[in-house]
Amino acid sequence: MDCPICRQEMPLRREYTTYNKARKPYNHKTYNCAQDDTWISVEIPEAQQELGTPSSSSPETGKDGQHTE
Repeated sequence: MDCPICRQEMPLRREYTTYNKARKPYNHKTYNCAQDDTWISVEIPEAQQELGTPSSSSPETGKDGQHTE
């Protein structure tokens, strides 16, 4: 992950998993640029991260995951 201010690589500072009420796991990653005191947190559904599939709300795919052009 690059810093949006200085464009340098931001090291991963923290990584952990949480669960929603339906017990669906979400991976959280937090990156930090010490130079600019910038923090970025990313939350990704675990199943989606493992499969590498786009989300169903992606403009390139429909609800069934098919390309929509």
